Amino acid sequence: MNIKGLLLATAAIVAVVVVIALGLLCVLCGCTAPYLDPLSSHNEYTASHAGAGNVTLDVSSGALGGGDVRIMPSLNDSIWIKVRIDGNPSTIQVKTDFSDSADGLRLSVQTISLSDELFSLRSSRSVIEVYLPPNATYDVQIKTFSGDVYVGPLQGRSLVIADPPYRQNGRITVDGGNFTLINLDTAEQMAKNHGDIRLKYNATNVYLDIGDGNVEIDTLQTEGRLKASVFSGDIRVAVPAGTGFSLDASTGKGVVNCAIPLKTEQSGEGYLKGLTIDHLSRNFTIELASGDGNIAVTTG
Repeated sequence: MNIKGLLLATAAIVAVVVVIALGLLCVLCGCTAPYLDPLSSHNEYTASHAGAGNVTLDVSSGALGGGDVRIMPSLNDSIWIKVRIDGNPSTIQVKTDFSDSADGLRLSVQTISLSDELFSLRSSRSVIEVYLPPNATYDVQIKTFSGDVYVGPLQGRSLVIADPPYRQNGRITVDGGNFTLINLDTAEQMAKNHGDIRLKYNATNVYLDIGDGNVEIDTLQTEGRLKASVFSGDIRVAVPAGTGFSLDASTGKGVVNCAIPLKTEQSGEGYLKGLTIDHLSRNFTIELASGDGNIAVTTG
């Protein structure tokens, strides 16, 4: 072998040794270069259970890298769960639990972060998908660290979406469904919570407390209470034509507009209170408040 060939072979060996040494160093130090991540993978976990007439569902996504939650109707009478982990699967624990009770079936799905390094290159995210038979009655509670939430057309007693501390962002979509109570409370850590809300539903009582984001509501609700409060963002509500309601709407910076004729009780800059003229009913109360944003009430 000539000198040139020997030098090239030596350089190649040195390069391989350096790459291996860097990889070992990253593993030992707990850091992973974005171009050399031997732990990076894509894992899926699945579980299933027979459906029940009454189901209590508790979904909690605690992945530090974020976690989406999707609750959708299934195509049969079984409950299906699918959890996907994107990133380092060793940093997230997946737990599922099915238990029978006097009230029906209780189902719990959790993703738990095993790493306290929020900004680590190894931070992973999870996607939780739960498929539920549409002919059952549900109590649903969803908690997310940071991620989008989608709930399809289901029916039940309650739908509660509440965030643990330090939520960063995420959209919430309720796409149809019939619930007695809908409660969305994402106002904790208001300065850091960003996410638009899209609701299409029929319910008796609805409560929204949003940190930062626009709210769009398309409802079949004609009685009970609709209360929506947002720290910063626009609120738009569409009710069925011919619906009677009382309105109390205010904004710190913006305008309030109601396309439905009202018998005005009080009005001013950024404030409107009154009853619909054609239907002087107080069976349906709408209360809307925005710290910084426009408010509009129309017919769907």
